[in-house]
Amino acid sequence: AVFYADATVRSTSGNKRLAPRAFLEDPSESTYVDVDLGKVCDVSVVTVWHVPGCQYYSQAVEISTDGTFGESGEDDHAVSWTTGVGELGPVETAEGNAIKIDPPVRGRFVRHRCGKREGGATGVHFRGLEVRGTPAAEEEEGEVEPSSLLREEEGTIMAPWSANNYGHAYWPNGWRKRKEDKTQDFLCFETGYYGLELNMDNMRKARFATFGGSDVARPSYLDVLDMDQRSRMDDGLQEQELIIEIQQPDGKSYRAMRCLAGSKNNRCHARLWDAGRFVQNYEILELSFRSDDRSWLACKADLTVVSWPRSFSLTLKVTNTGPEAWVEGTAVHMELGQWSTTYVNKGEWRPKTRERGTSLECHVEAEDEGRVAQGGGEIEGISLKMSGYETPDVKLWYRPDFACCVAKLKFPKRAFKAGYTQICDYDVFDLTVENTSEESTYVPFMFQVRPANVTGVVPILLQSDGVTPTGIPVQLSKNWHNKEMGAYVRAYCLLPAPASSSRTFKLTFVYGFYGTLPSASHAQLSLVGWNDKTNGRWEQMAIGCFGETHCLDAELSGTWHNMITDVRALMVRAGPRDKKWAWTSAGWGGDWLGAIDMERRDLIPHGVKAAYVSQGPCLTEVKYGGYYGAFGGAGRAKRISYLSTVRTLRTDDYARTFHSLQFAFHRHVLFANTEDGKQLGYLFRTGGANWEKLVTPRIAVGNAEGLIEEYEVPSDATANTFFMEDVELSGPGPWWVGFPGMNIREETKGQAWRALVIQSYQVTAGGETHGTPVVSFFVRNNDGGPNVDALLRPPKGVELMGKGDAASIDLYWITLPHKAGHYYGPNAALRAHLEETPDSWETLLREARGNDLKVEVTGGEAKETYPIIVQSSAGAAEVRLDITGGVGAVPMRFEGLDGGTYQLYKASSEEEDGQCDPTPVDSSRQVTYDAENFTFSVTYNILLDGQDSSSWVLKK
Repeated sequence: AVFYADATVRSTSGNKRLAPRAFLEDPSESTYVDVDLGKVCDVSVVTVWHVPGCQYYSQAVEISTDGTFGESGEDDHAVSWTTGVGELGPVETAEGNAIKIDPPVRGRFVRHRCGKREGGATGVHFRGLEVRGTPAAEEEEGEVEPSSLLREEEGTIMAPWSANNYGHAYWPNGWRKRKEDKTQDFLCFETGYYGLELNMDNMRKARFATFGGSDVARPSYLDVLDMDQRSRMDDGLQEQELIIEIQQPDGKSYRAMRCLAGSKNNRCHARLWDAGRFVQNYEILELSFRSDDRSWLACKADLTVVSWPRSFSLTLKVTNTGPEAWVEGTAVHMELGQWSTTYVNKGEWRPKTRERGTSLECHVEAEDEGRVAQGGGEIEGISLKMSGYETPDVKLWYRPDFACCVAKLKFPKRAFKAGYTQICDYDVFDLTVENTSEESTYVPFMFQVRPANVTGVVPILLQSDGVTPTGIPVQLSKNWHNKEMGAYVRAYCLLPAPASSSRTFKLTFVYGFYGTLPSASHAQLSLVGWNDKTNGRWEQMAIGCFGETHCLDAELSGTWHNMITDVRALMVRAGPRDKKWAWTSAGWGGDWLGAIDMERRDLIPHGVKAAYVSQGPCLTEVKYGGYYGAFGGAGRAKRISYLSTVRTLRTDDYARTFHSLQFAFHRHVLFANTEDGKQLGYLFRTGGANWEKLVTPRIAVGNAEGLIEEYEVPSDATANTFFMEDVELSGPGPWWVGFPGMNIREETKGQAWRALVIQSYQVTAGGETHGTPVVSFFVRNNDGGPNVDALLRPPKGVELMGKGDAASIDLYWITLPHKAGHYYGPNAALRAHLEETPDSWETLLREARGNDLKVEVTGGEAKETYPIIVQSSAGAAEVRLDITGGVGAVPMRFEGLDGGTYQLYKASSEEEDGQCDPTPVDSSRQVTYDAENFTFSVTYNILLDGQDSSSWVLKK
């Protein structure tokens, strides 16, 4: 059995508990790590896992049956080294240092002591302790569950995933570009282990490098969003010759020179299929091949690039489009650095017959993490088995073009009705991973399936009990635009496979409801098949599976200055007889920032990366980073760098989408508005559709105390003019802006009106900090009524911002039902309110005031109060929340936990007895593993309507 447990790390100078990744301040100190195995065992190997590069002076292990330990002495099992080679044998890896105990020693408690040399590395950086042994036969009682990262019934435990197992893909010079922007089109792939850059203008050259160093030195999944953390990609890659050839038997070769994306200067010809935490999948269309005598080959050749954290695959598919057949022996050859592959065709290669080609699989060695090294190809000793409802054997096979094991199920059998209906059931598949080898690994896996409803779906990986989330992330990529393939979901995962183990997971697809509440999902949605002029990064959120609720065009591949596109409502319909569980309308368009440079050129986002922290089903979270400039190139072109966080939540009343925006200014920019309305200056905008017959007859603004003013917009308001400019939202926050009565003429679907709740607004300009939001209202068009945008502006009187200035804004976008008869959801409190006050700003005030929560935490600290995000204290047995307020299902996320098996309980107030209800509130929780800090977060959604105050306790 292997017990891989969180450890209590202590210092001999003060016996203090250190954080799992803490350093010792005094280089003369030593540390020890204590672990309770939960049972008496005959211990044979003890390994401490630490950051590579720490220079240990000595280490020793003591084993005890009762938990008492003495001082260092002759009975210790010790090893000493300074360079990584000890007296008892070589260190097994650069990261794990093993002490072999022969003969084994019996005990339940293990203490590992470690000191270090004067002047050595700064401190000891622990990950945990691994103990190998055999449970003692006579030990029948007193077993306890180890404080483990991931518990398996058979006792084999392994971290859900490694911190460096992540990936990004991005266009450093931007997807959307001005016509006069002549910067080259580079497509970059960055993971925790390597970087790869392809030049769309020159397919003969690439840049590549592997990334080494300790976890401390390596930037994390979130770090690399920051423009200050991009030097390893900008400056650290080395040029590599990329050879993609079609070779004829007579010795003549045609080499790929360019692709359509480069020759047409349009990134839409590099089609994005999949993007997420683990896998980036692009198809680069129509490579052009030329020989040394400058003749061109008549063919159609597409190159697909699939990037995993520790491998990537280049797949070339070729069709002969010429008038004559290619002779037998014609070959396709690819080569990059140390990797090469050749496909030789048998027989004639006739025109317009099936495409042929080969895959070049490139597996990157990870020398510093051999213990969990991801295998490549068909991994020796690994086998997978999958089954579903009335499908006992789902076919699995290894696909070189995806560089992983793949399962496909086009039409899965179900016991429930699919489509746009109330789906409360899940698709559940048993997925068994067996590893007969002596090496632990992560197994790359992809499952492609036709979902019960593609607009709202989120895959999660549960323990074999079908209830407990593992915390192992599952990437959600999907497409419903491609007619040939049909609607599908691709669920990507790195499955942990400890050495000599077999483990069964429940791969579960959640649709309309997760438990009793509609689920939340945030997916990367491929546009391939929708419009050949787009094909960039598109993000789609949903609550339930009844249509979209919020979409982002993160690279502006399909729009111009509309980072926010489709905005829809939750569980509304046109009337009592209208169809439920269907798509809705709530006004199209919005944007994060609008500004111009000193030459009055629009600033466009470039170098956009996305980090998928959580894709559902309780609280989604995706972070974005990049820069705004008139041109590509992050030097002088970089005017504003930005980081943003977008979330949506599981609830049953109305949709809320949270936007947290941080802008850092590096050069002067203008937030000027032109008289014709073609250029608008803002930090955030609602609205953006000139084509939509949207009417906004009223505008209401307010704060935490109530209504500031309600304005009637004249029906004949002139298009492309400002109805009102620079309105200061005075008083205490949160502040709010809404459009009660908003409607879309001739729309037959259910409708709702849009509003913003501004939680915080802080802008620093010219050395002064401003905290009062400023809003302008712009009449976009007037097609049967005024269509007004709301622009959140810089402070009054500030149009120029420059180096050192900054803006930080937290707000959320909501879509509210007009009246009770339009809302068909189960939230009785909302329905009662709408019956009393239909189509009124009072619904917005109810939200802003009700979810301005007051949260007191015992056993942790509140990082945010809505959504509630709590950092639990190290070693806290439980975390208590005392909450004042609450509207709808409030998300509560607890971070820094030592496992994912915590449950939330309703508690009485301290004035009463402070006791907890013995039954957990809801088993439908979300668990996320934080590989950077080796901890878990657990998220719940609790209905707080009608509760002036409430108390909750999280405990194991």
